[in-house]
Amino acid sequence: MSIWNGMLDTIYSTDIAAPAILTAPAVTAPMDVMAVDETSGAVIEGKGGNIGVQTVRPACRLRMTELASYQVRPADLIGGTISLRPGTPDQAVWRIESSVLKPSAYGETSGEVQLILVKQ
Repeated sequence: MSIWNGMLDTIYSTDIAAPAILTAPAVTAPMDVMAVDETSGAVIEGKGGNIGVQTVRPACRLRMTELASYQVRPADLIGGTISLRPGTPDQAVWRIESSVLKPSAYGETSGEVQLILVKQ
């Protein structure tokens, strides 16, 4: 186990992460995951030719290892939904518009994916 995995284990096992339910167009069953809620807005790096463009969009982050446990890739989630904090007064359902990989120092599969969201 790398120090990176230990750090993500700590983050995703505390109140920083919230329970969530993912649905994906190509997956028949809902997936229970833990997500870091960034729906108040996260800086998203874009590419505009030779100039870097940033925008602030609602997002959330998931661990790639959790997606892999369901044999799901980030691209499979596009067009699906994520329900953050299901069954609570703060439940919010979002449509998944796109994703950005956030690899760890050990590569993409041990990092995170940032889902770019649109309010459902």
